[in-house]
Amino acid sequence: MKFKSLHIRLVIVFGICLSAVTGALIGYSVFSAIQLEHFIVNSAKSSISNVAKDQLLEKARNMGLHTDRQLEEALDSARTLANVLSGIKDDAIGLKADRSRINSILQSVLIKNKSFAGVYTCWEPNALDGLDDIYVNTEGHDASGRFIPYWYRDDAGKIISEPLKNYESQDKYDNGVRKGDYYLLPREHKQECATDPYPYPIQGKDVWMISLVVPIMTGNTFHGITGIDLRLDFVQEMVKRSNAQLFSGKGRIGIIGTNGIVVAASDKPDIIGKHLKAWMKEDWQEDMKKIASGKESIELTSQKHLQVIAPLVIGKTRASWAVIIEIPQQVVLARAYHLEAELEQRMTKKLAQQIGVGLGIAIIALCAIWIVSKRISIPITRVITGLGETYEQLLAAAVQLSSASQCLSDGTNTHAASLEQTTSSLEEISAMIRQNADHAEEARTMVSQTLEIVHKVNTYMNDSVASIDDIRRSGEESGKIVKTIDEVAFQTNLLALNAAIEAARAGEAGAGFGVVANEVKSLAMRVSQAAKTTSGLIEDTINAVKKGYETTRLTQQAFAENMNLSAKVNGLVAEIASASAEQSRGVEALNRSVQELERVNRENAANAEQSASTSEEMTAQAEQMRLFVDDLRVLIGAHLNEGEDN
Repeated sequence: MKFKSLHIRLVIVFGICLSAVTGALIGYSVFSAIQLEHFIVNSAKSSISNVAKDQLLEKARNMGLHTDRQLEEALDSARTLANVLSGIKDDAIGLKADRSRINSILQSVLIKNKSFAGVYTCWEPNALDGLDDIYVNTEGHDASGRFIPYWYRDDAGKIISEPLKNYESQDKYDNGVRKGDYYLLPREHKQECATDPYPYPIQGKDVWMISLVVPIMTGNTFHGITGIDLRLDFVQEMVKRSNAQLFSGKGRIGIIGTNGIVVAASDKPDIIGKHLKAWMKEDWQEDMKKIASGKESIELTSQKHLQVIAPLVIGKTRASWAVIIEIPQQVVLARAYHLEAELEQRMTKKLAQQIGVGLGIAIIALCAIWIVSKRISIPITRVITGLGETYEQLLAAAVQLSSASQCLSDGTNTHAASLEQTTSSLEEISAMIRQNADHAEEARTMVSQTLEIVHKVNTYMNDSVASIDDIRRSGEESGKIVKTIDEVAFQTNLLALNAAIEAARAGEAGAGFGVVANEVKSLAMRVSQAAKTTSGLIEDTINAVKKGYETTRLTQQAFAENMNLSAKVNGLVAEIASASAEQSRGVEALNRSVQELERVNRENAANAEQSASTSEEMTAQAEQMRLFVDDLRVLIGAHLNEGEDN
């Protein structure tokens, strides 16, 4: 029974997993079935709803066409009467017909059309024959004498004639329709008209009717009207019959007039002639907009009714009538709801079967797990023993790796410290060499500048020597000129002396000439004295210039020698700067090599640390393996040192 604990645990774990899988499969099956049911039901609802919409819209159209045909029949009769009677006022036709004959025509039309409630004509004052005054208050006329006969059927079917009422009245019925609309509208618009429902008194009883009226016109001149009245009974019967045929009468159908007046309502005949809001308690304003637009409309109302609105056009009139059909959505989708209930019933049965099959399979699988887990538990002890041995070996290897990594890390750190010192020294040497190179370069620049200055001074000295030499030569030339002047003065003095001697010989006659000769002699002596003085000064100047020339020449030679020395110094300084730069580059290269060594050393240190970390991790994993082995031992109730096989 050594493996009983592991065996039972395996059965429990596998059983839980099997139960979870089985439950998940059953849950997914249920979820999929529900989703499929929803999809089928929604598709059915959508399909049924679309079919119902098409059916309702077609029904509304057919009702509109049927209603229009009956209204158009009456409108055609009124149109024919208007065309015939307009011939009376058309000179091109020249129809001759008096009031009696026209009454006969109206009566004949009413007799031939059983669906007509009344036939009438109403003329403008004296528009027919100009004899209104004669017919005042006579039979079939009122106090105006106008031709306004109204032929109608009473409740017994008897045809009776009486004058029209309220044809000029602007007063309104309770539903807002003017009492005189059947006459006023065609006169105002000069075109065919279909009035909204209104109560008309016949034999003292109000009857809900509509009037289909056509104006009697010649050109653009209005003479009167012809009209056909229809009781709304036939429209009410039609909507009741149609509603009964549609969804077993669970909806409602109505026909609404131009101004929102109810013409017929299958569910509430008592609201005929009232406004739409009496039939549509909510959303009636939106319905009015749809009716006025003259367009078909299909939508789901806020009361969850499927509503169809189809326009009803009556001849050439301005009337905007509409057929409205409303069916509760619950009724429209009844077949879909029935399908949904049937699907739910079938699904419940199928799910019960699936759960039963799943439980049976789970029980069989648990038995198989019991047998298989028993066979699995036997070799696990062997695996545990092998894991224990592996753990010991892994632990020893981890200890050795940790020791080696520690030694490598220590050596690497020592090497790194030495490299850091070397790098620091090289950086200091490199800095000093760069500083020397900078100083040498600065000295070379200063020597070059000095050499340029000396060269300029030497040039100036050469110019000075040349100028002094020119002065010396000019002084020598000036001495020659002064000497010539002195010689001229000497000759002049001799000539003056000779002249004085000759004047003395001449006696009294040469006395004046003698005076002149004395003056010339005196002048020659002053000139000679001045020439000697000038000659002495020039001689002194020449001597001084010679000394300055010699001094300047010696100075020039000294500057020339200085310039040569400066050029040599400049060359030496340039060589020093070049050598310093070369040394700096060499030191920088050496520094880079040392830095590379330092980087490699850091990588080695990092690798050593990583190795140490790895060894620690291996030790930790070995410890975890030991704990795992211990857990397995506890799990199966065995000891590592037993190493037994069962």
